[in-house]
Amino acid sequence: MVRRIFTECLFDTHSDEVKENGSVLCTSSLTRGKAYDFLAKLCSTSIQNKKSLLEQELVPLCKKLPMVNGWAYKPAYDKRSTLGYAGIYNLQCICYMNAMLQQFYMTPAFRYGILAADDYNEPDYVEKDGR
Repeated sequence: MVRRIFTECLFDTHSDEVKENGSVLCTSSLTRGKAYDFLAKLCSTSIQNKKSLLEQELVPLCKKLPMVNGWAYKPAYDKRSTLGYAGIYNLQCICYMNAMLQQFYMTPAFRYGILAADDYNEPDYVEKDGR
């Protein structure tokens, strides 16, 4: 049962490369979630099922995964719509970095440390309204 759920419902292990929802039965997030839950239940009640899942399914599947050659690996980067459009390039973390910098800036010790840093340039103060 473990092998059948894994190979027929969740992963297409018959092809040479791993495909997301290639020719599997469970394609929606709801049905895939239920299949994962059922697989977890089968493995939680039997050490033999766990061993079978690990040795006969997961290890061979991991061997089919592509090798990652850089830190900026984006598995979905090569995927395109049927029309060939790729969309806007998303740096994926800019909003989080901005939020963190805003939070750090509101911490007085951090803010004063940044403002007191010496950049080895003459100050270029601009007087405005007497300030």
